[in-house]
Amino acid sequence: MNYKILIALVLAGGIAIITAAVFIGIEKRDMVVADDPYQEGLNFDQTLKKYKELGWSVAVPAVVKLGESKLTLMVSDKDGGPLEGAEITFTANPMGTPDVRNCRCSAAGAGRYEAAVPFDRKGYWDITVKVSFGKETLKFSNKLNVEG
Repeated sequence: MNYKILIALVLAGGIAIITAAVFIGIEKRDMVVADDPYQEGLNFDQTLKKYKELGWSVAVPAVVKLGESKLTLMVSDKDGGPLEGAEITFTANPMGTPDVRNCRCSAAGAGRYEAAVPFDRKGYWDITVKVSFGKETLKFSNKLNVEG
């Protein structure tokens, strides 16, 4: 085999690998988990204590149907009763995509909060719920499956 052809094939293969890596890097996203991860790490024990003291919980449906446009969350206090009067926001995004949707919930009574979010892609979605009540704010990470 001619060495010039071999060198050309090796170079072409290398360029193909680099092109594929760049394409994958552009298509996949890295979501910011924390604005200041160092400070959040330092405050981790305090954050865990806060979750335990407040005892709030958020229930997100495990499954929704493709095409649904409303998500209902249940927010409970430490005793399991409805947490009324909270401000609820969340982000929803299909896993592995850069498509992040910010949603604000409205109270629907008895600890239920609803928001419009179009579930237009099948598969698992990350749902990060932010609950603010009084001076306190907690975040809850959940997943739901959109079935078609």
